[in-house]
Amino acid sequence: MFTTTLANAESLFSDLMALVTWQDRIRETLTSPPGIVAPIALDPPVIDVLVTGLPPKKFWQTYDHCAAVGRGYSIFEGAVEELVREYLQGLTKITPKYSSLIDAVRSQHRVGLAYVMGKWGDEKSLYSSLKEVDLAGGLVDGLRGNSYGILAEAFLTDSDNYRWDTLERIFRKLGFDGALGSISINSEVEKFRREQLGAESVAGRLNSFVKLRNEAAHGSVDTVLSAKELQTSVRLLSVLLSAFAELFRWDLTLKAVKSKDAVLLGTLVKRYSNQVFGVRGTEVGIVKTGDKILVGRKALRYVEVVRLQIEDAAVELVNVEKDFEFGAQLATDTPEGSEIYVWK
Repeated sequence: MFTTTLANAESLFSDLMALVTWQDRIRETLTSPPGIVAPIALDPPVIDVLVTGLPPKKFWQTYDHCAAVGRGYSIFEGAVEELVREYLQGLTKITPKYSSLIDAVRSQHRVGLAYVMGKWGDEKSLYSSLKEVDLAGGLVDGLRGNSYGILAEAFLTDSDNYRWDTLERIFRKLGFDGALGSISINSEVEKFRREQLGAESVAGRLNSFVKLRNEAAHGSVDTVLSAKELQTSVRLLSVLLSAFAELFRWDLTLKAVKSKDAVLLGTLVKRYSNQVFGVRGTEVGIVKTGDKILVGRKALRYVEVVRLQIEDAAVELVNVEKDFEFGAQLATDTPEGSEIYVWK
C-alpha cells in the first residue's frame, strides 16, 4: 500500500541528487584557482580540454539550479497525485457502496467531475489524456449501486503548485480536516525539522522551494541553492511523501477494520532495549518472523518483525488472541503504545 509510489519517488530523488553532486564536483574542479586541491583529480591536459568554452561559474550554477528544482518539484507533484489516486482506489475497495462514502468525498467527486468535464476536450491539454466515456462512469455506477471508481482528477483541481496551503485543500477534499497539522507532528517530519531546518518551519521550507521552482521556470533567478541546500529541500519532499502515505494508510486501515478487511492485532504495551516490545493481543490473528506489519498511531508505516518470542522461547509464529502477550523485536524504532494492524 503506497510502497511502490514511494520507492519510485525515492529512486528518482536519489538519481537527481547524485547528478547534482557530480555536477557540483565537476564545476569546482574546473573553476578552482591554481594551488587549490580540486574535488576530482584530473590531468592538466584533460582540464585544458574541458575548460575550453567553459561558461561562467555563476551561469553554470544557475542553469543546474533551475533544472534541479524543476525536476525535484515535478517528482514531488507526480508522487502526490499518485498517492491520492492510490488512496481513492483503496477507498473504493473497502467501501463497496458509493452511498457509504463520507459526504465530503461524494460532494467533491461531483463538483470535481463537473470541473474536469468543463475543461475536457481533444484540443485541450489539461485533461486530454482522459477518455470522455470514462469521466462520469464511476459516479453513474456508484449511484446505481454498482461497483464504481473515483476519478482522482476530481480531487486534483487546484491550479496552484503544491504549496502547504494547496496540499491542505487537497486533503480537505478527501475528507481530512487539519491533515497538515497531523503531518507537521509526524515523528519523521518533526525529526527532520529539528535536525535539518532549525528555526525554519516545514511549511516555510516547502513554500520556499515551490517559489524557487516558479522563479526558475517563469521569472528571474535571484537565489541559487548549493548542492547541500538542494539536498535538504529534496530530502524534505521525500519525508513529506512518506508522511502523506502513513496518514492515508491509517485512514484506510481504520475503515478496513470496520469493514472486517483488517484487524487491530495488538498494542505495543512495553518497550525494552534493542527495539524489543511486549505486545498484548487485541484480536485473533497470526504474526510471523519476517512479516512486514503496519504499526503506529494516527500514522502507519510498514515495520519488519525481526524476532518473536513467547515467554523466554524464540518462535517463528504467534497465534494471537485477545489479551495474549508475547514479545516482538522490530526492525524500526517505534513509540511505545503503537498499535499493530494486519490486513486480511
